[in-house]
Amino acid sequence: MANRHLAWALLLVATGLVACEGGALEDAGPVADDGGRGPVDPPDAGPRPDDASARDAASPAPDASRPDAGPADAGVDAPPLFSDDFESGDLGHSENGVEWCCNSVSVSDERARSGRYSLRFSFGPDGPGEDSWAEQRVALGRPMTDIWVSYALYVPANYAHRDDSPSNNKFFALYHAPYSRSGFSMNFTLWSQGGGPSELATTYAYERVWGGHVAARADFMSGTDPGWKQITMHIAAESGPEGRDGVIQLWRDGESMIDIRDARSWGGEGTNFFDEAYILGWSNSGFTEHTVLFVDDVRISETPLTP
Repeated sequence: MANRHLAWALLLVATGLVACEGGALEDAGPVADDGGRGPVDPPDAGPRPDDASARDAASPAPDASRPDAGPADAGVDAPPLFSDDFESGDLGHSENGVEWCCNSVSVSDERARSGRYSLRFSFGPDGPGEDSWAEQRVALGRPMTDIWVSYALYVPANYAHRDDSPSNNKFFALYHAPYSRSGFSMNFTLWSQGGGPSELATTYAYERVWGGHVAARADFMSGTDPGWKQITMHIAAESGPEGRDGVIQLWRDGESMIDIRDARSWGGEGTNFFDEAYILGWSNSGFTEHTVLFVDDVRISETPLTP
């Protein structure tokens, strides 16, 4: 009888079944790590450079083994790769190979979220048909395929996104440098809503051909809701040319604005990574009034950041 019991136990182990508390049986086989995502039903990722309908229908479901696409749990985040509160009074800070580059804005003591200093982005005043430009680039120092970025953004009371075609303005760009010949490339962009608030959208490329475009929130930035806003972003490149698992997410003050987890954002063989980014940037609409935005408390991480 003892031998029969032993044989039965060995059979349970060999087949992946073990006894749990109370005598019930449960599967002990391997379980795919879905990173806590669960099923997703993201918005349409937009047009594709090839036959999107046939290709998407044949594409596999998002890879459940990808890192967690959601926000970090409440609590203390892991130390970031890079953080800067600009209290040095300049853009000389570097950390883990990450550094500011190609500087076009300045550190200012005019306004700050914490401490005394922040980055100052000055736009306008511009005449009809004229553009504005103020951006700050950051070199990531390595090829990356998954990144979290957060910062505090100050929106002034006179912010007005004028309806001067073309009216799309850059908010944040992430790409394989150089930007003009990029592999992986995606932008968060701002679009005019008739001369007042900005609508948030994202656009991204598949093998260097721009296609995906998803509009998100019509009231993302507005002079009627001025003050500091906490911006948190998570971007992950598509894992392969048929991965259908690119991640593009943005939160404002902890509220989800964009949540795409099946982006077709493959950057091409050998260039499916990003190593440079920039904050704000070219304003096609221009600004009728002199409009100043500020950025403070920048963090860049390979692990989740709490929105």
